[in-house]
Amino acid sequence: MTLTIVYASTPPQDAAYNAIIVETEKLVPRGLNVNAYVSVGDKSVRTSWRQMRDRDGAYVFADYDPSTGRITRKDKVLKGFR
Repeated sequence: MTLTIVYASTPPQDAAYNAIIVETEKLVPRGLNVNAYVSVGDKSVRTSWRQMRDRDGAYVFADYDPSTGRITRKDKVLKGFR
């Protein structure tokens, strides 16, 4: 499942990653692989969404793998559930 969290203006990076964790936790009981991204734009106009960049130049994103029970970004564990 792809999850996009949309903000009207660019949030602090820590807040963006915290939102990814919170929203992904809601989907954990479903047992799905989740790819979560943060975008900035008008929530009602999908074509206005632009992915938020991390300080390292990559996009703000994370993946959840139900087989490992971890939310990760580039092999860094953001949160584990086991």
